[in-house]
Amino acid sequence: MRLIQFREPGPPHVLQCLDVPIPEPKPDEVLIRAHAIGVGIPDLLIRAGTYSWMPPLPATPGTELSGTITKVGRDVRSRKPGQRVYTSARERPHRGGHYAEYVATPAEATFVLPDSVDLDAAAALPGRLSHLQRCRSAATGPKRAHLCSRRRNGECAHRLGEGGRPHRDRRGQQR
Repeated sequence: MRLIQFREPGPPHVLQCLDVPIPEPKPDEVLIRAHAIGVGIPDLLIRAGTYSWMPPLPATPGTELSGTITKVGRDVRSRKPGQRVYTSARERPHRGGHYAEYVATPAEATFVLPDSVDLDAAAALPGRLSHLQRCRSAATGPKRAHLCSRRRNGECAHRLGEGGRPHRDRRGQQR
């Protein structure tokens, strides 16, 4: 498989495209074949070596990814091959790691996507809107938005209103 990696931070020319073996998922991980990989400011900061949550070197940028599970670790019961998923490096121990054709990641760091969600759109979600299905229990109808932003662990706030109505914050002010 192909993987983008750099050994020392710097300008774009430090990025190398490498041919490496496809990773094997650990017992609690799933292997995802990438369909789309989001590109954002965190990726630029990782490459520059200035990201607050810098992964260890050599590093692979890439924070958002959508794709299909191809393999599950022996202890994984919540996911299965063929499922379409989204994952964010924000849910993993190290940031980055998604500029690759295949990614092994903890099963709990993935979010199963309904067939109605476009894989390209899922990978392109910006940082604060990147947690699909985090507020699953709040969805009460077909027009209810499923996008939310994580404020603190376990706390979500809807960023899109129901049925196209404007979103109002906690103080009732329209956004």
